[in-house]
Order: sequence, then C-alpha cells, then structure tokens
Amino acid sequence: TLGCAWWPFIRPAWRIWAAKAGGGLFEQTERENRGRKNLSAWEQATMYRKALDDGLYCSLRRLAESLSVDVSLVSKSVSLARLPETVVAAFQSPGFRTPC
Repeated sequence: TLGCAWWPFIRPAWRIWAAKAGGGLFEQTERENRGRKNLSAWEQATMYRKALDDGLYCSLRRLAESLSVDVSLVSKSVSLARLPETVVAAFQSPGFRTPC
C-alpha cells in the first residue's frame, strides 16, 4: 500500500478531481435542499462544512460563488457547523428545531 506518506502528493490531485466530479452534484443537491421548507440552519451548515472539509471547494468564497449565495451566509453557516460538540449537545436536537 502507499500509506500516509504519499497523501501530501496525492491530495492536490484528489481535490481537483473531487471539484470536477463532485462539485456539480453537490451544487444540485444543495439547491434542492435549500428549497425544502424544513431544512434547518444546522443541516445546511454541516453540508457546507463537509463540502469544504472534503476538498470540493478550496475556499468559502468559491463555495459561495458556485452556489450563488452570499459569502457571509456560507461563513456564518460553517462557523455554526464547527461549534464544539459540547455546545451542540446542549440543544434539544442537532437541527436546532423546537416543537411548535
């Protein structure tokens, strides 16, 4: 096996491939999800964070531009998704929804 020593060399190529292969699919899925009435801020935030963490986009700005949303929305969303686990656990549900 290649092992972890090769990852620094493979990762840039993987990111390019992921952006080309997965970017369009991610954008389509995000637009469909954004249209849902019951999509929570937490769900949207974790989706943005995962796209960045997985290397689909190299920056918040690129992610925002590809989705045609304001970069401040993406920034705030990613900050929400990166809250410490202890803070998230304090809420009733991960979706931060309360029953009506």
